[in-house]
Amino acid sequence: KGVTAESLGELGGSLDDYEDFMRVAVENAATVGGDAGPDLKLSPASKKRKVTDFYKKIDNRKKMSKTELVESNYRKMMDEEAGLEKSVVSGYVKFQPIKLEKLSVSPNNFLPLNRNKVNEIADSMLNSLEPSQLVVSVVPADLDKFERDGTCDKFWVIHGIHRMEALKKLEKSKKLQELTGFPEDGTIQCYILKVSAPSLTNYFNIKSNDLTVDFQSKTSNEGLFFVYRGLLKSSNDKIQSLEVVEKICFSRHLGANYLTVYRKVAEWPVDVLDQLLYVIEKFQTYQTMDATARGLKAKIKRREANILTNTMFRQLGNCSPEFFKNAHAGVLSNDISLKQLLEESEAANQLSKTEIKVVNIAGGIENIDTLNRKFPDKFTPEVMKQFVGAEISGKKRNVQGQRLRNYVKCVKLAMSFQEPVVLETFKHLSEITADKLDGFDVIVLNASEKNMEMVNYWIDSLCPGCSVKDCCSIVLILDSGKELQEVYKRLEFRKDEPDFKINTCMFKKERSVPNEEIINENVIFSVIFGKINIYQGQVLTLNDLIKNELVKVISRLTPPSGKVAYVSQGENRIVQIHKDERSEKNEVQVTYFVTENELPMLQKKFLVQIPDHDLKGRNKDSTISGNLERVEDSNDEEEDNDAEDSDVEMDSQSDPGGKHSDLTKQPSTSKTHYC
Repeated sequence: KGVTAESLGELGGSLDDYEDFMRVAVENAATVGGDAGPDLKLSPASKKRKVTDFYKKIDNRKKMSKTELVESNYRKMMDEEAGLEKSVVSGYVKFQPIKLEKLSVSPNNFLPLNRNKVNEIADSMLNSLEPSQLVVSVVPADLDKFERDGTCDKFWVIHGIHRMEALKKLEKSKKLQELTGFPEDGTIQCYILKVSAPSLTNYFNIKSNDLTVDFQSKTSNEGLFFVYRGLLKSSNDKIQSLEVVEKICFSRHLGANYLTVYRKVAEWPVDVLDQLLYVIEKFQTYQTMDATARGLKAKIKRREANILTNTMFRQLGNCSPEFFKNAHAGVLSNDISLKQLLEESEAANQLSKTEIKVVNIAGGIENIDTLNRKFPDKFTPEVMKQFVGAEISGKKRNVQGQRLRNYVKCVKLAMSFQEPVVLETFKHLSEITADKLDGFDVIVLNASEKNMEMVNYWIDSLCPGCSVKDCCSIVLILDSGKELQEVYKRLEFRKDEPDFKINTCMFKKERSVPNEEIINENVIFSVIFGKINIYQGQVLTLNDLIKNELVKVISRLTPPSGKVAYVSQGENRIVQIHKDERSEKNEVQVTYFVTENELPMLQKKFLVQIPDHDLKGRNKDSTISGNLERVEDSNDEEEDNDAEDSDVEMDSQSDPGGKHSDLTKQPSTSKTHYC
């Protein structure tokens, strides 16, 4: 082919190199077209190769789960060469007895001392001394002298602090020598560590506490606030102090939700942070109104500190420093509990989010104050509380969100709009008078042995009005069958009145309950009476479960554009009687009369949760009234803008897993909201 040893030599090569190159080329060649010549043979392996074989493979590993991420953070922290764990482990020097008089609590220990625990341990030592109680971990007060001379006049205790303080207490009361087995020379065994940084001593203390089971409780989550404040005071470095707390979180397998709380509280002004720590100390030692909560007697008896629940801890992360600064004095004066403070903070946050959604829906409005000036009394905090938990767009949208959207648009357009679901609260059933129920076409009452006096009043007061109405159906749901005879006896003399009807309607129970006559009742009894009209389908005597069938029975008894009232008996057993979907031809309004304590549950269960048909996906909101449908059809562009604004707000104001506002102190709402 014209290639010679001489020509290759002129180019700085050799014939052997050329032959090796050609051999490798032939072995790995791929046919791309044309005749490669009789001597060219492709290897079988080269024919099977793909183009993708010559590219680096893409890492298709799945995103780590929360559990895997927590474990990964833990492993990284434990394996870090210059990290807390390896620094502490490498700091062990020796094990030797040290006189008790040379020991003191480390000034770098930032966790508060529990005096109740000290007293408990001291009493336990007098009763029966456990030798393991005489072992503590210490660091030399003068590390340079210790390294130079091998001794020191003073040592700081960094683990076993409560045991050491218990021994000091017994020594002060001259009871130390009464301890059976306590060394006569007054020494206790100590592990000596060569560490001085506050971050290392606190890490070691918390880690050891978490591993100890005798007389040492696991450090609470809020305990790390004390550590952070102490580190900040000693180093004046906010970033470094928070980083130490985060690494301690990794060592304790705490997830992102906890880290978020620490990061938020770390941004508080120092004076407010100090107020928080003071309140937490009072809380932990049962000096706040929280000490009256259920289930604390056993903890107090065991001398255990009170700790924040997971919900309270999360709410603390959402609490603003301004709100805490203004409200914490009420906790210290025992006017409110810390739990109440955090719940009120959560309610304020929810109200603020609702107000932001209102501004987004209104469009072209700067803030809620502008709306209040333009529409007085329409967007006050009391009104906005009715829409807490509203989601106005996206996959999370719910009935509450649609109520809010409809309300805002009605106010803007000066339209009268009757809400599909109205909530009204009462403190006592006596507030639900016949006059209050007179305007409804269908009335659902709940009867039990405790409120039969009120039931008799309703029967006597409502029945006479049925004769002058075109439709008036009263559905009385009984707690058990024994009230059935009393109700029929009360209605006996009315059965001959014109158009007055009495019928029994039963619903299956999920499980049977024995009554006083040892008969298992497997149905819920109800009585339907009044001027009854059936507007669609049939009302059966025996129906399936009441939670599924009552809404169907009510819809068949209700005239188009009718009004329905549901009166709870105040025991958190409310059955939904409104439909999530409404049509222009049948705009039924349902009013729930519930206790103030039931209101948050009702809002969350019926209005905040996403309806099933929303989860399946839909193109149009199904709860819009006829008037609003026509308005919104002509404002599609405005709807899209609202939705985009809402998504941005939700992302920036997210609140994972959180509680809704506490509305138990909210005054009764009006029956209907007109603009």
